[in-house]
Amino acid sequence: MNRKQRRAQTKTAPKVAPSSPTNAALIQQLFGKALQHHQNGRLAEAEALYRRILAADSLHADALHLLGLIGHQVGRNDVAVDLIGKAIDVNGTVAAYHSNRGIVLKDLGRIDDALASYDAALGIRPDFAQALYNRGIALKDLGRIDDALASYDAALRIRPDFAQALYNRGNALKDLGRLDDALASYDAALRIRPDYADALANRGNALKDFGRLDDALASYDAALRIRPDFAQALYNRGNALKNLGRLDDALASYDAALRIRPDYAEAHCSLSMVKTYVDGDPHLVVMESIYRNPVISDGERSNICFALGKAYEDLGRYAESFHFYAEGNTLRKSALGYSIGQDRALFGALRDLFGQAGPCRTPSSAPSCVPRPIFIVGMPRSGTTLAEQILASHSQVYGAGEMEAMNEAIRAEFNPDGRGFRFALAEDALAGIRQRYLAALGGLRTCRPVVTDKMPLNFRWLGFILETIPEARVVNLVRDPIAVCWSLFKRYFPTSGLGFAYDLADLAAYHRLYEDLMAFWRERYPGRIFDLDYERLTEDQEGQTRALLDYCGLAWEEACLDFHRTERAVRTASATQVRRKMYRGSSDAWKKFESYLRPLVEAFPAAASATATPEPPSRENGPLVG
Repeated sequence: MNRKQRRAQTKTAPKVAPSSPTNAALIQQLFGKALQHHQNGRLAEAEALYRRILAADSLHADALHLLGLIGHQVGRNDVAVDLIGKAIDVNGTVAAYHSNRGIVLKDLGRIDDALASYDAALGIRPDFAQALYNRGIALKDLGRIDDALASYDAALRIRPDFAQALYNRGNALKDLGRLDDALASYDAALRIRPDYADALANRGNALKDFGRLDDALASYDAALRIRPDFAQALYNRGNALKNLGRLDDALASYDAALRIRPDYAEAHCSLSMVKTYVDGDPHLVVMESIYRNPVISDGERSNICFALGKAYEDLGRYAESFHFYAEGNTLRKSALGYSIGQDRALFGALRDLFGQAGPCRTPSSAPSCVPRPIFIVGMPRSGTTLAEQILASHSQVYGAGEMEAMNEAIRAEFNPDGRGFRFALAEDALAGIRQRYLAALGGLRTCRPVVTDKMPLNFRWLGFILETIPEARVVNLVRDPIAVCWSLFKRYFPTSGLGFAYDLADLAAYHRLYEDLMAFWRERYPGRIFDLDYERLTEDQEGQTRALLDYCGLAWEEACLDFHRTERAVRTASATQVRRKMYRGSSDAWKKFESYLRPLVEAFPAAASATATPEPPSRENGPLVG
């Protein structure tokens, strides 16, 4: 929610009697004029009158409160929170004071204090829909998405036509992976406010996540007809076009966003990924200027650093390239607050849980209308997108991309409050996982009998997958570990779930955790996992593709060799690369930076000592990773 929207939601408190009867008439007159100025946006005039009132009556709670709101409106939030706090000290029974103080505290980053203010407002007025809505926004910022959703729902029970609450409810549902419900919430908001450009744009984002890219483009275009200067819609439109392989159109959409917001760091970063830089490229100068701006946020600087790293890599200036990649990663890791210890604990808990002898249960049969899943797992950037593109080129296979369904099913059963996993092999929990996941497959509405789920980190959940969905196939991508780690290190990922990717030592440690857990799963479920070697696939495309199809129970089809011709949405960092033919040698690209990658070289000496003869890529045939 932007500042303009927050201003619109602030409430005017009821008038209170002035403390001095002598000045009562004058103060009442001044307050009426001040309020009129305030409502008409004449903030300087309103501020002057509120201060005259307070000079006559220092305990005029309404004047303190509204003067505080002016402070908030002009960006002086430290002043605002103090003034509204004084209004509360004078009269703590006005719910709007507490709610508006919460808004200011949230803008100051004091989210827990903001929640306390919203709760105080609701203690006075339990039916205060605005406070419930504001509380939902604060909870979402804390990552408590389920609690935020409950707060939006409570607001909507009081005000069913609350379009902003429906819109933010859609955002929360989208974050939870409940895309059907998110779309329904956006549509409900748009029935109330057909010109709600933000709802149209985020509806486009949900459709994009669904893989309905043409529908997503139509939603972005509708938002842009209402707000032609909507830079974020243009940026996300560019992402959808990139996923469709329409790279020239994507470039044009990113450029349009940047003409409106020249300092739009995320757009610069995405633009850098779909172009090749040459000496004298003016875009490089623009990004360097943004990088030198001392007032940009760490998040913006991180995006620009990754973009500059890519640009300098294209130019062959590897020292400068690595400098920017390293800085971007440091900023991103700091923002996420990641520690490798949390993943060590998770992987250890999974090994302990599934180290128990014997199978867990025999699940019930799947509904006949639900397709059979193929889980494509591995480290991100190991070739999972390539594997899915090959399989999705088969007439019997629908490529669903990176589904959140298994993550959500595991979270719902074992981490419902977001405060840590509490695993148990209880039969009802396992049945719940199966039911939730198969329901998500049914929701894809594909007529093809097989579907691929290319969420790489599902390798963590293979015990649950193989116990609850025995009809599934699991394809694990194996690739040179240094190539994988380097490919991760030089990418900015908007998701918060890849915290290990922003530090070379963390990457090496996480890859070891992945290798050890996969070895455990192979021992626990012999013959149930197919390891697809990325390097062998690039050297023996037909032989490895035949082996892959045979494991997946699919008949041979020549189209699987021409995967780059398959027209489908690809929503990963490899969206541009699966449009090209395969070539050998992409796993050696890291060697240009070898002197900077000591933590990886020392962690994987066998990979570091391996030699290969790469075929240099042409502009048409770039590297394939995923």
